[in-house]
Amino acid sequence: MDAVEITTGCRRPVPRPILDQTFTDWLTIGMHQSELDGVIFALANSHRREMVRVLGLQPCTISQLAKMRDLSLPAMHKHVAVLEQSGLVSRRKVGRTNTLTLDASGLRGLQDWLGQFHTWWGADGASLENYQLHLDSTGPGTPQ
Repeated sequence: MDAVEITTGCRRPVPRPILDQTFTDWLTIGMHQSELDGVIFALANSHRREMVRVLGLQPCTISQLAKMRDLSLPAMHKHVAVLEQSGLVSRRKVGRTNTLTLDASGLRGLQDWLGQFHTWWGADGASLENYQLHLDSTGPGTPQ
């Protein structure tokens, strides 16, 4: 494995391993890192999550969404811009009316990324039982 020299204020640089490319590829299965960050950021807001839910059912105009969420049009346009930049919605303009539709490809990328952790999830009861078995096997005061 290659190493990068890092200056720490000492006289000698400290070697630091570079992450293996397969490891960084594993972290971003299905999406590029910045795309994944954009989708997660967009979905971190409750207004935008509700917008995605509604748009998953049917296309809506921006003014319809603003009325549903009791938001001003300028505030709604800011939320729409975040969702567009993340690739979660697409806009179609006819005259003065902007209609939004859900672009499921962004959600598919997020689903693919989350799916890699599925093998570790299991049922909550099974996870709790496994943890209890681990605690029982190590005993109190035993280093883990």
